[in-house]
Amino acid sequence: MSRCLLLAAAALIAGCATPVAERGDLDSSTPWAARRAALAGLTDWHLKARLGVRTNQRGGTATLIWDRQQQRHRIDLFGPFGGGRIRITQNSQGATLMEGKQSVATARSADALLFDRTGWRVPFAAMSYWIIGLPAPGTTHELEFDKQGRLTMLVQRGWRIEFSAYRAHQRWELPEKIILAAVEDGGAENVAPGGAGQNSRVRVKLLVKEWNVRS
Repeated sequence: MSRCLLLAAAALIAGCATPVAERGDLDSSTPWAARRAALAGLTDWHLKARLGVRTNQRGGTATLIWDRQQQRHRIDLFGPFGGGRIRITQNSQGATLMEGKQSVATARSADALLFDRTGWRVPFAAMSYWIIGLPAPGTTHELEFDKQGRLTMLVQRGWRIEFSAYRAHQRWELPEKIILAAVEDGGAENVAPGGAGQNSRVRVKLLVKEWNVRS
């Protein structure tokens, strides 16, 4: 009897998440395919969240306010990792960091600017997709979703991303809690300052408090 119960429990757990390879020929009739097609049009939104970044050596938190309008991004970080306010704006030409009304630094991306300023790795470029529950463009090494077609886990760009909670916002059901963990073979992109190795691997937690979708 106990063996039967164990087998039944294993089958139930396996049914909660469906791992698939990311391919262009996925069945368009599945809940995930329909959801993905709908979310692809979300390029105009505003959110407020709590952002935490941690390694085995150190950690920090910030309040994140992120406004996206197509390819234009404005990212405000309040109290980022023990500092003051940082504003990063980005468009197709690159990214600019502002302090007050002064432009103090430029770089190719918001990711690079935050790293230069604070020493923390936060993958904003990919997160603009992950944050609405989609894979970023490019190769996806692992993908899981629930029966409602909501993404629950993916491995991409050297990160393992877990979507542990969703919440309804307007007519959309969007991620509320996202946890990113750098994977072992993620390369230098996911290694914090202070040397390579397990102790320098980055973990990012995002808890979304407010969503406003304008698309």
